[in-house]
Amino acid sequence: MAARDAGNSVASSMDNATSARTTEREIILERIFDAPRELVFEAWTDPQRIGQWWGPRGFTTTVYGMDVRPGGEWALTMHGPDGRDYKNRIVYIEVVKPERLVYQHEPEKDCEPVHSEVTVTFAEQEGKTKVTLRMLFPSAAALAHIIEKYHAVEGGQQTLARLGEHLEGMRRLETAGVRLFGKEGEQGGLEIIRLFDAPPQVVFDAWTSPERLARWWGPKGFTLPTCTRRRNKHFLVQSAHNQYYSHMRWVYNGTVFEFKSMMEFAQEKIHGKK
Repeated sequence: MAARDAGNSVASSMDNATSARTTEREIILERIFDAPRELVFEAWTDPQRIGQWWGPRGFTTTVYGMDVRPGGEWALTMHGPDGRDYKNRIVYIEVVKPERLVYQHEPEKDCEPVHSEVTVTFAEQEGKTKVTLRMLFPSAAALAHIIEKYHAVEGGQQTLARLGEHLEGMRRLETAGVRLFGKEGEQGGLEIIRLFDAPPQVVFDAWTSPERLARWWGPKGFTLPTCTRRRNKHFLVQSAHNQYYSHMRWVYNGTVFEFKSMMEFAQEKIHGKK
């Protein structure tokens, strides 16, 4: 058994990019990410981002609070694909941005008492980042238990693979000129930047003229069967796509845009809301 063989490598057919080995009381995972160290560290410490990739495949994560400082706590629940919830409480011991995190994993009440101390290092390598994650358990028996019952090695590999996919998605957004913003407890959004080879007035007219807006608004494959301008300087736009519509109200005397997205409308259709 790998958990009992010091230094023995653990193979994974699902993710060969993450190396894994065990010592007497440790699981050690390593992976190189094609992303700057600051970005990888941010993905690991931003409560809005970590919930998008944390956990093995099939899991989702709810973050209730994340105070990344020595003595601060991270409260979360991991939701398994079988419907089971895993409550977690993490207490930070050491935080050195963007180089190192050390934290204690302390299970919540009514959960199995599995304790571990985790050290994560972020090493820069020619524009890429090598992440080394070390999970130290109280005893060899505790390590064997966590490997046998919870498949901790494979789960760790899958988690780092999901982080890689998240970072690749962030890189594509950045390349496309898209930036996400927002802090925990506040409204978030995205900023899209693109340079057009046209005078500002032409671009502004294309964005504010109902006739011109109808020629380009929406993703590929969408059309605008109606685009009317009202006297109170609002537009009502309906985008036709598989019987779903997107309702938008533009306010010209401010920067607030109210709209109902395609996803929201589809979810309401599914759940029978009006």
